[in-house]
Amino acid sequence: MKKLRSFTARTVVGAAIILTGASVSNAAVRPEADRVVASSLQVMAAESDGALEFAKSRSTGLIRWLSDAKGAGILVKGGGQPADRSLVFLDAYGAAFGLARETVEIRRVSTDDDAGFQHVRLQQVVDDIPVAGGEATIHLRNDKVVSVLARTVPDLAEVPRSPSIDAETAAATMRGVLAKHLGIADAELSAPRLEIFNRSLFDGGPFKQSRLAWFAEAATFDRLEYIWIDAVDGSLLLNFNQQPNARNRLIHDAGNTNAIPGTLVRSECEGVTLDADTENAYL
Repeated sequence: MKKLRSFTARTVVGAAIILTGASVSNAAVRPEADRVVASSLQVMAAESDGALEFAKSRSTGLIRWLSDAKGAGILVKGGGQPADRSLVFLDAYGAAFGLARETVEIRRVSTDDDAGFQHVRLQQVVDDIPVAGGEATIHLRNDKVVSVLARTVPDLAEVPRSPSIDAETAAATMRGVLAKHLGIADAELSAPRLEIFNRSLFDGGPFKQSRLAWFAEAATFDRLEYIWIDAVDGSLLLNFNQQPNARNRLIHDAGNTNAIPGTLVRSECEGVTLDADTENAYL
């Protein structure tokens, strides 16, 4: 008998779905997602020789993790290379993960590791605009999908494609955020690019409508700030330091006096000095 089990604590036996533990779904889960996921799980269970385990997103109700506990895998009916088989898999079951052939770009394919697996990494996109943090990785062995990891959003059709503010205005807004909230005036700002932004992909919180956003990186010698600005109304959506553990070492020499901090003799990323005491302090 075909079995499907999961760390969202659901087990599918044949065409029946049996709850075997606490579910991670909540009131934010969309009924349509529940219906699509349940239907897909039944078909995948029928195409698998093993026991399938899965987990659903708290925010969307879509499958975020699926695996065959015995490694047997889900049969993909169609030949071709790993990337082709991944797209065929999405044609059949992608809706349960919030994905479709036309809403992904293949970013990387790794073939035949030591265990005989192939790995296909996908980026969720819409009209060539990437979804920030929207990714999936499909792990295959020959003509079967053994596991899937996915972090996606289901509302791409509802997101506008054209910004109301231009990139230059977005950049000025970002510099204002850096100056006001972080006291940074000299950051090197990358050229803003459009992305689809949904905060739930970053913090796992309640699902809210995805937004068209301008994204840029602001770099200084000791931090790399990621910033998203709403491309319609110009509001700040999210910013955080991608390098929170970056060091900023400042070495001072008091010249054998009590003057604090003394003369700055070396700072982060500067070249090696000829003074052994300075170099020992820097390490």
